[in-house]
Amino acid sequence: MQRVKSRVNPEIIFYLLVSLFVCILLIARAVKVQMAHDELATFFYYVQSGKFNPFFTSADTNNHFLNSFLTWISFSVFGAQPWALRLPNLLFIPVFLFSLYKICSLLESRLLRIITFLAVSCCLHLVEFLALSRGYGMSLSLLLLSIYFLIRWFKEPHYKYLVFSLLTIFGGCLANLALINVFALMILLVVLKILADKPLNGKSIIAIIVAGVLPLLFILAQVLYIKQHQGLVAGSSAGMWKVTIRTLFGYLFETSGPYPDIIPAVLFIATALAFGAVLLVSRKLRIFIYRPAPVFVCLLFGSLLTIIVLGRIFHINYPDDRIGSYLYLLAIPALTFSLDELASIRRKKSYALFALPLLLVPLHLVIFLNTSYSVWYKNDVIPERFYDLIMHDSKPGSPPPTVAAHGLRILVWNFMGYERNTHVNPVYFTTYPSYLADYQIVKISEVPGWQKLYDTIAFDANSGRHLLRLKKAPEIQEIAAFNPPESRNCDREFYMLAEGDARDWAGKILQVDLDVLVKSAEEPFTSRIVADINDISHQSLIYEYIQLDWLCFDFSGNGQRFCNTLLLGKLPENARSFKIYLWSIDKKPYDIKGKVSVKERIMN
Repeated sequence: MQRVKSRVNPEIIFYLLVSLFVCILLIARAVKVQMAHDELATFFYYVQSGKFNPFFTSADTNNHFLNSFLTWISFSVFGAQPWALRLPNLLFIPVFLFSLYKICSLLESRLLRIITFLAVSCCLHLVEFLALSRGYGMSLSLLLLSIYFLIRWFKEPHYKYLVFSLLTIFGGCLANLALINVFALMILLVVLKILADKPLNGKSIIAIIVAGVLPLLFILAQVLYIKQHQGLVAGSSAGMWKVTIRTLFGYLFETSGPYPDIIPAVLFIATALAFGAVLLVSRKLRIFIYRPAPVFVCLLFGSLLTIIVLGRIFHINYPDDRIGSYLYLLAIPALTFSLDELASIRRKKSYALFALPLLLVPLHLVIFLNTSYSVWYKNDVIPERFYDLIMHDSKPGSPPPTVAAHGLRILVWNFMGYERNTHVNPVYFTTYPSYLADYQIVKISEVPGWQKLYDTIAFDANSGRHLLRLKKAPEIQEIAAFNPPESRNCDREFYMLAEGDARDWAGKILQVDLDVLVKSAEEPFTSRIVADINDISHQSLIYEYIQLDWLCFDFSGNGQRFCNTLLLGKLPENARSFKIYLWSIDKKPYDIKGKVSVKERIMN
């Protein structure tokens, strides 16, 4: 008997090789790219504390529930290394690539299959979400999978595909609430299909209610809860094209000028023309409407219309850049499936050639390939060499140097100390820019006359920031010292370390030096040490703090010693009183002892 030789499909090998490259790239980025401000906000506020239930924590869109929950599990098992915090998103890489492959397999044209796969999988600044501890990568993966199951259900109306589709888009919404628009549109398509079928399918009706309508109401309740608490602050009302489309494509392709307008305009117009041509030549519209092309087109333009309606009528901010990243994921297949339908109906394979410009996307990846920064959070970066230079002269038992920067650098800076178990001083950002701190991490164009007081000792090309160091160290003079009594198992929310009259200090530049030992069984002990300067009516004039749980997780055993400096700046003339205290934010018990001193900082 003659053996039949199995032939490996070279197209499959191509997809596997591209997928392998993408996997290696994303793993490398997860390890090497610095944690961004938004990632660390998720970590400190929701993951480390375990307070990620969307209805029982701060109402903020930073809490992408699915990401926070899975990251909490990873953190509990592996700790707070960046790769561990990003691991849940890395695990969605196979989901993303498999779903993309299955969707591409629905295209009849081999050229369009390859172009679609490359235009999505090799869009660097889209897939990089899968290497960040945010919800966007998860949501994009689940969106693709959900659409595949939806198309499968249209083709083979078995209720299990419908349930899978609705549950996966529900998961996508739990990772990114912005997908609620797509969720609602998918339910609408399903309802129209059910109503068009004769007789009505009872299992599908039950599935749409249990797996679709009820989960959608849950997502809607979460959105309304956040809106009620003024948490829907992302984006702006400056217009959908300007806020959503221009910023999205500007970031995706790391470009500026007219290109963030031209690229999406060409993409959307080409899609509309291709789909319009299909509608004109299609003879079986009732059957055609549930094929992949109209599904993607309806989801794309339906989402755009929904965003406009929500902005114009309900005054909800238009989503900016990364929040609307799913629109790109809908736009590429909307175009390629429309061209595929047109080529199939007219029996002209040459229509696929209109998609060739999409091959510029993998070319863009080659040009901008890196493992050093995320384009979405490029400004968040503080290079490790900056940290090393600042902390080089720091001595154990003495406060480290003071650092000034923009307020959005505070979490990145604190996490650098957190990783190294070093209690860095908090970033001083109250009066930005200022000329008081020992070091500044700034764009020098934002600090007029910096040359008079500072030298530049390092530069980061990615963020465009310089590290500045004072030419001459300030003269430090102690003007008050306090030794509060030691307290054990203290259950007070506020523990006063020092308080008194601040009138004699008006007009002076002050800093507060701490040498405090804090012990607690709580993990983490959510707390801060605050220096508060008030006027005669007890209104706060200066409020500076060091957030202790942003510097360490474990306060048990011998506790944590904090030798730190709080830079207060120049006290206003109407300063009347001061308070320095520990705030146990969750009202948990603790032990505390130490000393506090107030010092004048005389700039030379």
